[in-house]
Amino acid sequence: MRILLVDDDELLTDIIVKHLNEQNYTVDIANSGETCLEFAALLSYDLILLDVMLPDTDGRDLCKTLRHQKHEMPILMLTTRNTSQDKVEGLDSGADDYLVKPLDIDEFMARIRALLRRDFKPQAPILEWEKLQLMPSSCEVTYAAEKLELTPKEYSILELFLRNTDRIHTLDSIIDNAWSFEDPPSVDAVRTHIKGLRQKLKQKGAPKDFIATIYGFGYRLKLIDTEAQVLPKPEMNAEESESTHTELSPVIASLWAKNLDRVCDRIQHLTHLVPAIQNQHLTPAQYKEGLSIAHKLAGSLGCYGFRDGSAIALELEQLLKEQASNLAAQTDEITHLVQRLYAALNLEPDIEFLAGGQPTLLVISQSQKFVDELQTLAPNYTLKIHCIQARSQLEAHLQNTYLDAVLFDLEDLTEVVSMLNDYSANLAKLSVFLLMYSGSLQDRLKLVHHGVNQVFPSSTTAEHLLTDIRQVIHSCGSNATVLIVDDDPHLLSLLKERLCPWGFKVVTLDDATHFWLTLEQQHPDLVILDINMPQIDGLDLCQVMRADANWKHLPVLFLTAQGDEQIQNRAFLVGADDFIQKPVETRNLVNRIQNRLR
Repeated sequence: MRILLVDDDELLTDIIVKHLNEQNYTVDIANSGETCLEFAALLSYDLILLDVMLPDTDGRDLCKTLRHQKHEMPILMLTTRNTSQDKVEGLDSGADDYLVKPLDIDEFMARIRALLRRDFKPQAPILEWEKLQLMPSSCEVTYAAEKLELTPKEYSILELFLRNTDRIHTLDSIIDNAWSFEDPPSVDAVRTHIKGLRQKLKQKGAPKDFIATIYGFGYRLKLIDTEAQVLPKPEMNAEESESTHTELSPVIASLWAKNLDRVCDRIQHLTHLVPAIQNQHLTPAQYKEGLSIAHKLAGSLGCYGFRDGSAIALELEQLLKEQASNLAAQTDEITHLVQRLYAALNLEPDIEFLAGGQPTLLVISQSQKFVDELQTLAPNYTLKIHCIQARSQLEAHLQNTYLDAVLFDLEDLTEVVSMLNDYSANLAKLSVFLLMYSGSLQDRLKLVHHGVNQVFPSSTTAEHLLTDIRQVIHSCGSNATVLIVDDDPHLLSLLKERLCPWGFKVVTLDDATHFWLTLEQQHPDLVILDINMPQIDGLDLCQVMRADANWKHLPVLFLTAQGDEQIQNRAFLVGADDFIQKPVETRNLVNRIQNRLR
């Protein structure tokens, strides 16, 4: 039997198709309303599974269109919307049934069987033809009480013959009914499957022409006097049901492992909503994508056993919908929900996300009054501040807290230098500031040599201090244009998404042949180049720039998967200012860009 699944969520369609194929249904996938209508016009479907939220239309409107076009097959509507009003609207639009995500697979399959039983003619729970029996409930086939081991396609072809014993089946009709639209076989492949069926039937005692060839037309079962009989369907007991579920568990686990990277990418996108909202850089496209991702996760995670994950994603989807005009006030709640989502899926959250999207300053001070003043003013500078009083707390914060900068407010310079020396590897990635109460030129030189970026007099006001710190942290972001050249569009999209919240204007280019034109049009402040690209090598691009008077001083940063010493040496020889190996943390990349721009 042929089913059309209309949903744009690959994570959910994977597991649904897997379960349907296990039951020998042929499944086509349409990821939009437009594609659904095209498929429905081309092919005859026994059932349509229809998501409500599609990229180009509302599923309820699509359902009305299908009914208006006289499509009479059963329609099962799938959605995360579970109010009585939603169900009424779905059923009134022409749906035959309405199922709320996350799906319980056993119930889902039972609903499908129930809808297919409503077809125009009763379907036999056991299909028979002479000594041949096919049981759709268990996908078991026997001839003369001996079991036949069939491939999925052999089973589908045989079921087609048994459900339509009065028809002659052409090769085209067999392909249409037993194969998905995206993966049609050759006619020779169909003949091979039929030949295999005949051989297996013959081995069990069936006549050679049990599947008869009607020359010039196609195939049918050999005519006999006894028509297929309808026998009562055996009820599945609880023990059998449990064993079926146990058998599918490894399949689900395998699908989850296959799709884990896709899930992580989706949650990663949700984490980037927070800084975009806080920095007022959230575009309508980003909002729409975030809403779509939350909706898809709400619908799919439950099918993989993560019921709590589905509930959290649904809560996030509702929050994004209901508070669309006031998202700036919801960043803490969005952060909390995404953190809960990570926990529900047993995934480690991205350490960058723990900052909630705001630049974070660690203050080491023994003055509670000064700390309170900084904490009070911090929201005005969109800074998050963590405060500690002693050296013993520093290591834990450097290892476990996302930080952009550190401010030392300690009178004992010897203790400060000791900490700078002991934690130099961690502090090297951060902007380091210091309030200086007293000290000589030699003291200042020692501090600078140990990584202090800026020294303030102890009399500096909190307002002045935070203004300067904020300016240094984002000193290069607000006006800087960064041109990124890489042949991987997915990476370009990800880098743009990560850098824009920091105030950079990001221009991406996936075709290096347009590099010079883009360079002259955009006048970037910094260029990031990949090395191996199909059109022009990144090393050659850098060398051409360095030979041009207008661009010879433009900062160039190489971002590449190649990290061997020879490649690095070549990069610096042709004029690179910096060299970073993929993958790279956003914080590290931002710091390296800012250092080059300074």
